[in-house]
Amino acid sequence: MLCVCVLRARSCSCLQGGALELDLSYCVADSEVLARLLSSLDGGGGGGGGGGGGGEVAIASSSGRLSLPLQRLNLAGCNVTSAAVEALVKCARRLVSLRLSRCLNRQARCLDHRLILLTKLEFLEHLDISLTACLSDAVVWQLLAKLERLRSLNLASCDGLSDDAFVACRVASSHLCSLDVRYASYGSFLPVC
Repeated sequence: MLCVCVLRARSCSCLQGGALELDLSYCVADSEVLARLLSSLDGGGGGGGGGGGGGEVAIASSSGRLSLPLQRLNLAGCNVTSAAVEALVKCARRLVSLRLSRCLNRQARCLDHRLILLTKLEFLEHLDISLTACLSDAVVWQLLAKLERLRSLNLASCDGLSDDAFVACRVASSHLCSLDVRYASYGSFLPVC
């Protein structure tokens, strides 16, 4: 089953320094398959000691098996459940960029829990949770408070936000360089910058 998912990936490319970018957007419909795929990442991180959660992806090549650290992951449009987020946080802690646009709208009652789990991705610099329904101000506060390396946050077309969420963005503006709030439902807030 895992091979089918890898074959259906939109793109899989190497970044500078040998890291991996994986685009699975709109191609993994089954949430159980997605959770298994994310769990299959090598959480060992390679090398001696130090934290685990390296999130390396094994790729078959003509010269054998090659493991590369996963730094960018696009899951836009996928059905990302709590199990998938838990697997991601456990196995790919060194993610720098994560795109979850249009994929967290299912099971809204668990949404806050799934997003709060993302605060464990301490290397995360770019987070796209655009087109997310029922996003709460508390989640935005948590993400911005705990993700100290976060440079860009996309909240475009998110519902449920009030002025409090944008106050959080203003407070975090010392490390946040880019904030997309186009079409987000919110009150009468002035721009961050």
